Amino acid sequence: MRIKFTILILVLFGSFLFASDSLAAQFYINSECATPGNGTTTTCDGDADDSYDNLDDFTEVARTAGDIATVRRVASGSEGGGDLNFTSNGTLEDPIIMEADYSNYWVDFASSSQTYTVTVGSDVMAASAAITGIVAGDWIHVDIATQTNEPPKHYSYEVRSVSGTNLILYLPYKGNQSGAGLTLNVMPDAPVWGTNKNIQWNLDLNRYWFFQGLNIQGEDATNGPLEFDSITSAQLKDVIISTSSTTGTPCMIFTDDTAFVVLRKTRFDCDFSSGDQTLFRYSVDTYGVLEIYDSYFSDNSAVAASALLGTGGGVNGVAPQIKIYNTELNLNKSSNFSDFDGNAIYIEILTKMYLRNVSASFSTWDNSDGFIFNSGLYMEDFDGILASNSQHFTINNVSEATQVIENITRTTRSGGANSSIRISTPASLSADWELANLKLFEYPIYNDTAATTFDIYFLASVSAEWTADPLVTELWIECEYLTTANQPTRTIKKSTGVLDFNGTTTWQNLSVQCTPIQSGILYLRGWYAKPRESGKSNVFYIDPKPVITR
Repeated sequence: MRIKFTILILVLFGSFLFASDSLAAQFYINSECATPGNGTTTTCDGDADDSYDNLDDFTEVARTAGDIATVRRVASGSEGGGDLNFTSNGTLEDPIIMEADYSNYWVDFASSSQTYTVTVGSDVMAASAAITGIVAGDWIHVDIATQTNEPPKHYSYEVRSVSGTNLILYLPYKGNQSGAGLTLNVMPDAPVWGTNKNIQWNLDLNRYWFFQGLNIQGEDATNGPLEFDSITSAQLKDVIISTSSTTGTPCMIFTDDTAFVVLRKTRFDCDFSSGDQTLFRYSVDTYGVLEIYDSYFSDNSAVAASALLGTGGGVNGVAPQIKIYNTELNLNKSSNFSDFDGNAIYIEILTKMYLRNVSASFSTWDNSDGFIFNSGLYMEDFDGILASNSQHFTINNVSEATQVIENITRTTRSGGANSSIRISTPASLSADWELANLKLFEYPIYNDTAATTFDIYFLASVSAEWTADPLVTELWIECEYLTTANQPTRTIKKSTGVLDFNGTTTWQNLSVQCTPIQSGILYLRGWYAKPRESGKSNVFYIDPKPVITR
């Protein structure tokens, strides 16, 4: 009896826990409804249960976490005449969702008349015959009947153009299906909000919203189409963000402590044909993280007067940490990016930016308006080139326009790695203050309790470019290893050797031996703290492959 009673309590408690889920509801939005209803059906016949006719009906009234609004494709002008405001919050487990139709609720999808060869990583799909029934602006996904584990919401793509038997996408296909003879489901254009009016989306103190498959157009002179204002988190996927304004309108603005925004498969289509404009604008103590994955920046910028990130009008603030992965920055510039001066990337008051497999055409980094202390730009597989890696830093508020750390293949050690790390030493380093030290590398390495020696090899580029060798306090490697039997307490042991940079151009090693008390992860690092000598380059190389001896 006690067991049955316990089970009953658990059932009741479980029902209570999940009661809120049952309150979430599905709504529908169709701007073509002349007489809008309560949004509970897809119909448009003038009854009370018709679709909403604009987004305002959904966002500007109280909503429950987990509510979903599906917007009919092709429909445009689906705004209530002013800014789109938000009044409710989702939760981490149940965000509030507003999305385009991916389920064919309005029965306006089609199947391709031709079959296609689909290649993962390619933005071109080759058709079996001349393409009909698909035009630029349509969205496609591999037919659900011919594939598995790939719902339309996950791997749908916008068609950029059609040329003969080639279907060209804005983004490379990364779904699970590949091969020949595949049929495509064809969906109409993304539903448009704004139609380039002087209005914006304004997420102000609103948390946990997810947007997918929408075309956000707006020309708010200050904030552009979309503003994130003091929000915890939001995510956009398959979203087009566009403006045709030429008066300084940004693509997006972050204000007042926005924490976390994620963009996936987003297309930015912002017209920077005149004025001092920025893709992303920030102001008033803005911080947090902006992550952009698998996205496309359209090539409609025509003048050299824009920034990737900027304060806009000199408003003080701190830019969020930016991560941009697998993205094409196609900004219609001859050979530069952001400030577009002298092949320079120009970003105001940045914390850190990470670029991985980003296609762009800038070669230097302009930090003239002041980066945050110890901020940096980190590039991996830059411009689609494997192992094209480099880092730029601001040390002690002094910018380094050249690449401070760069991966190269032309200088290597026999028996070492197939590339080396080139260090262009900054002038603003100091051995007296840890924050003015340059971290050269860090490797987490699993090690048991055996005494282990780690050797890292270094090479001076030109001995004449060194007047004095780095001191033991200016160039060293270190091992941070476990030093207690039962706790994750680690101790740092540093190398004691000194390298001869002004006397030889042969590879030389620094060595450190560590004997952990218990098995686990140790950290092998390299540090440099000697300021660049006046009139000297002080360039040196590191073999990134450690020699480990036990």
